[in-house]
Amino acid sequence: SIQDFVLNNEGQQAAKYLSKFAKLMRMILDISEQTFVNINSKISFLKLYTELEALRLNNSLNIQFEIDPEIDLEALIPTLLIQPHIENAIWHGLQYKQSDKNLMITFKKLSNDFIEVTIEDNGIGRTAAIAIRNNKTQLHQSIASKNSEDRIHTLNVLFGSRPKIEIVDLFDKNNLACGTKVVMQIPMIHG
Repeated sequence: SIQDFVLNNEGQQAAKYLSKFAKLMRMILDISEQTFVNINSKISFLKLYTELEALRLNNSLNIQFEIDPEIDLEALIPTLLIQPHIENAIWHGLQYKQSDKNLMITFKKLSNDFIEVTIEDNGIGRTAAIAIRNNKTQLHQSIASKNSEDRIHTLNVLFGSRPKIEIVDLFDKNNLACGTKVVMQIPMIHG
């Protein structure tokens, strides 16, 4: 994206993207070695990440965050669980869609010990995304899914509980794929 901005003489856009990218890298370095991060920091990280992805997609991505005011934003949640699902929604579901690319990320308090995070997109659906991926040469092996699995295993060992993750394929009234919804129940630790 930065290269495209530079080649198209869009210096301000390139500088803006580069500045946000540098801030995101600093945030990644800060949280990558942590097992838990406070919810407020996680939301800030996810907002910055989705802003960068929107820039990469020429601002064709409509992103909405809904945060339950009942959530203790200083409570800790596991790192590396939410972002990979947002990345999948954008890279596999939304980037190939021709119109209205919508991404809704919702944080809802379930109890004193759990929050529910929902990531819903109106992309092309998992079946079409798999078909596209299978037609491309796989040069990149994502480590995000492996990191998520490792984090879930660690939580299970440490606390005897694991986040619940449900992936739902969405269909319109004509039974055509119209997106994907990921619902995660994530344990919180209060300080």
